[in-house]
Amino acid sequence: MTRFLINRLFQMAGVFLLISLVMFLLLVMTGDPIELLLPPAAGIDQIEAMRRQLGLDQPWYVQYMQFLRSAAHGDLGTSFYFHEPAIRLVLQRLPASLELVIWTMVLSTVIAIPLGVAAAARPNSWLDRGVLIGSLVGISAPTFWIGIVLIAVFVVFLNVLPSSGRGGWEHLVLPVTTLAFYRVALFVRLIRAGMLDVLGQDYIRTARAKGLLERMIIYRHALRNTMIPFVTIGGIQMGGLIAFAVVTEKIYAWPGMGRLLLISIERLDYPVVVAYAIVTAALFVVINLTVDVLYALIDPRIRYE
Repeated sequence: MTRFLINRLFQMAGVFLLISLVMFLLLVMTGDPIELLLPPAAGIDQIEAMRRQLGLDQPWYVQYMQFLRSAAHGDLGTSFYFHEPAIRLVLQRLPASLELVIWTMVLSTVIAIPLGVAAAARPNSWLDRGVLIGSLVGISAPTFWIGIVLIAVFVVFLNVLPSSGRGGWEHLVLPVTTLAFYRVALFVRLIRAGMLDVLGQDYIRTARAKGLLERMIIYRHALRNTMIPFVTIGGIQMGGLIAFAVVTEKIYAWPGMGRLLLISIERLDYPVVVAYAIVTAALFVVINLTVDVLYALIDPRIRYE
């Protein structure tokens, strides 16, 4: 396990270097943030002075090396627009994004696992066909369209839920439902397919021949062996939610990292975009490590050395 963790730390360092380099190159090629920071009437002297002040008068590789030296001390730069440390801005928005992601994953799992198990236990029944049709709709519907429909129904027509902002549970209902719509559909199909495959295995037939209760066979034997692919996809989806819940945060004016990213991209705020990418990469690494640990808990045959 120690060797495994050390390898993961080296992988994490490599991921951070690669992501920071790619983001730096993309941002440098995108445009000049000075044009957005100064008024159109600014003179050449003002433009050059600000460029020197921000360090943008240096070649990109010099800027990148300076960034790496600062990053080694925990400094990812200062926001061009907000004039605050970039890492602080991102970490301030992190709890809001995690709140959205965690509740989305909880809701998706609580709904999807029972539905997937029930559909697999009664193949070709009306329940199974209804689950398949519903999951097909959930996978096909765009997230932004779901958000617009939910706002139209529950805010405009019924007026029972707030349309934006972060507050109590009522502010979570619409954005979490919007994000969970696709995940429920994906997880249901995954659980159903895995359960159908496992229920056809020899050891399941042996368990039935021994007279074990069907409920015990399904939940204790079949479902446990279906959980490894589910945990894998669940980890990927959780990481994707952290990184790419941008549209939902924009629709509901949710004060998370995704909304900050959009503002920073619009203003070519290099430090904040890079800090966002590095924090997101760190969360991906933590999620992947958690998934690996869950593998060993689900299947005792898996060991890490």
